[in-house]
Amino acid sequence: MAHGTVNSPKSNPLGDSNQSLDFLQRFRNGSTQREVLFFFLNLLFWLSFMVITTSMVVIFKPTIPITLDLIAKRLFVGFIITSGMRYIYRQPFIARLQGPTLWLTCISICIGIAAFEAMLCKIDHLPFFNLQGSNIARLQFVRALLISIWTAFYFGFHLLEDHYRLTFTAVELEKSKLKSEMSQLQTQMNPHFLFNALNAVMSIRHEPEAVKDVVEALSDYLRFSLEPTRTFEPLSRELDSLEKYLTVQQTRFGNKLTCTIECDREASKVRVPPMIIQPVLENAFNYGMRTPGGPLQVRVQAKVAGDLLHLTTSNSGRWIDSEKNQSLGTGLNTLRERIRLLYDDLASVDITEQFGWVHVTIELPINPPVNPIYP
Repeated sequence: MAHGTVNSPKSNPLGDSNQSLDFLQRFRNGSTQREVLFFFLNLLFWLSFMVITTSMVVIFKPTIPITLDLIAKRLFVGFIITSGMRYIYRQPFIARLQGPTLWLTCISICIGIAAFEAMLCKIDHLPFFNLQGSNIARLQFVRALLISIWTAFYFGFHLLEDHYRLTFTAVELEKSKLKSEMSQLQTQMNPHFLFNALNAVMSIRHEPEAVKDVVEALSDYLRFSLEPTRTFEPLSRELDSLEKYLTVQQTRFGNKLTCTIECDREASKVRVPPMIIQPVLENAFNYGMRTPGGPLQVRVQAKVAGDLLHLTTSNSGRWIDSEKNQSLGTGLNTLRERIRLLYDDLASVDITEQFGWVHVTIELPINPPVNPIYP
């Protein structure tokens, strides 16, 4: 289905969010600008400490002589230490920690580094660590306190960054959800679908029981389509609606169509985004009928393998290039984008063609991600 666009002189906040999200993602992926910003902020932190410390000594302890050489050494070593701590904090074993465990680990690292530096300060003639005549214990207590404060700033910056990333992602999810609902409503009220369904009813008008079954299936399907949906729902709910949908299609095509749905008990309980199979199934009907080779066979399979749910929609025939059928490419691209926003890179959509069959396989984690906006 093609989507039209309307030009307007006003700014589009959703469009702006796209640009902001792309910038944030590029910024998070280790770009040169990000590295420069880190070292700039790191140097600014230690320069600020030097200025504050020197000012406090001048104001409150004017009798204490200011040793610029000592301050410069402490600043340089502190800059090197926190630069190395960044490397430590980016390791997977730290990234997996959360809450009190994370902070206890970080505090332990700060104390350990300060203690190790204190040992180095006791070695004679060691450049940058020779603090003879100074109170090493007091200096290292201040060092441990400062790198702990630096650690709080470091993780605070990342928390703020993640907050904005989640905000932009939530806007994208809202935008994708609105598009999906619009597409869903247009499909539900598609005059061609209703027209074909009524034609199917007319073709069996002399069979009261068959008419009753088709009308009930159509009614249940439309009722399901119009009900409010959540971000994730049990797969069994969509499969129930697909059975109603297939009942109507089976009546319409008769012997030209054979449909089967196979779903494991475990797979039926997995929570998935609603209306995730139907767009693929509609493509199978729309384009599978255009390929020669006898009656159209459509098969939907759902199974769990490890931590992934595999949803495979297969139809007999051959693959039709999306460049020649814009609606097909748009539908699958929209599906991929929606899955990307919900699962990031934890899910995938793959298309294969072999032995006269076209297979569209959707792989999703069995545990849906926690979304900050939608339940």
